[in-house]
Amino acid sequence: MLNKIKNEGTAAITEKYGLPASRIRAFFHYQPTFYHLHIHFTNIHFDAPGRNAEKAHMLTTVISNLQYDDYYKKATIPFVVGEKDPLFALYDHCLKPPANGSTL
Repeated sequence: MLNKIKNEGTAAITEKYGLPASRIRAFFHYQPTFYHLHIHFTNIHFDAPGRNAEKAHMLTTVISNLQYDDYYKKATIPFVVGEKDPLFALYDHCLKPPANGSTL
């Protein structure tokens, strides 16, 4: 499915805009940084917001990682959440040590 999205998306962009596949960047956004999975196709010369390493995952990398049965079972996938995001408060609360000094 992901290969089909990559191939057909790239072909459509090449056909409509004349941009070769070698100049197209395709990347994912997904939780918790964004609240629904979606893919962007952009010109590699466009400095797209949210394409940085903490918020985006290259489509070709995800396709490659899925070739391994357990990659996403074992992988640690870092992400960034802004302090004003409601999710930040949840993580902040869970990561703060209890006031009584207990480690539980």
